[in-house]
Formats: sequence, structure tokens, C-alpha cells
Amino acid sequence: MFWYKFKFRRLLGSVSTTTVKSEVKRTKDEICQLILQYRVKAKDAVQLIEENIYENRSSLKSLDLLNFCMRNCGAVFHNEVLNETFLDNLYRKAKNCRNIRRKVAALIVEWTDKLGSKTDYPYIFCVYNAMKSDGFWELEKKSNYYSE
Repeated sequence: MFWYKFKFRRLLGSVSTTTVKSEVKRTKDEICQLILQYRVKAKDAVQLIEENIYENRSSLKSLDLLNFCMRNCGAVFHNEVLNETFLDNLYRKAKNCRNIRRKVAALIVEWTDKLGSKTDYPYIFCVYNAMKSDGFWELEKKSNYYSE
């Protein structure tokens, strides 16, 4: 298990630094295989991705990887991402870090759309509503207006 966690870290670093799209896709697939084959626990994978999100140099690429895993790694991964602790941390990071706000908002919208009215993960709807009531999308519209 330890060797696979080391391999996961190496692949995660590769996703953060590589710019060749085909290589990034292959690396993301390999990461998902480690999770799906239970070589790396979903909890550990989410924790390592979360650490990468909080390092500003690789936040957007780590969020892309998180979304890729949400699409391809199934319910085990969903359970780890869509829990209260992780979503609160992600929301706080987006609220305080302007460069990832748009990406986190897009992910929350995508995940709520895909989940529909499933009650398995009710907290994501709380985060979505909190973002909405905090004027999260209005802030983005204003920042886009002034940046043009």
C-alpha cells in the first residue's frame, strides 16, 4: 500500500507540472486506476489532492484532477469529496482565493447538476446555496466586468 501511495504522489506531481495533454490524460487515468483498484484509499487520494489544491502553484490543475476523478472513480470517491469537511474547506479556499473561485463554482454547479436530487450527498446542496446567497456568482460577474 505504501508503494502505491508513493506512486500516487509522483503521478500527482506529474499532473501538476506536465503540459502535454496526452500525457496528462494518461496520468489521470493511471491515478483513477490506483483508486478504483483500491491500491490507494479514496480518503488518502482526496487528502493528497486537497493538499495540492492549497498550494497556489497547482490549484487549477489539482481541481481538474479532482473533477476527472469525480467523473471516473465512482461512489467511493464521491463519498470522500462530497462530505461536509472537504466541501467546507474547498468553499473557504474558493472564497479567499480569487484565482480558483470560478473553477470551484463551476465544479459545484456540475456536481449538483449530475447528482440531481439525490439525498446521498445533501451537503453539496448546502454549499451550493451558501455560494449563491454569498453572491458568489455576482462577484464573478463584477470581476469579469472590471477585467475587460
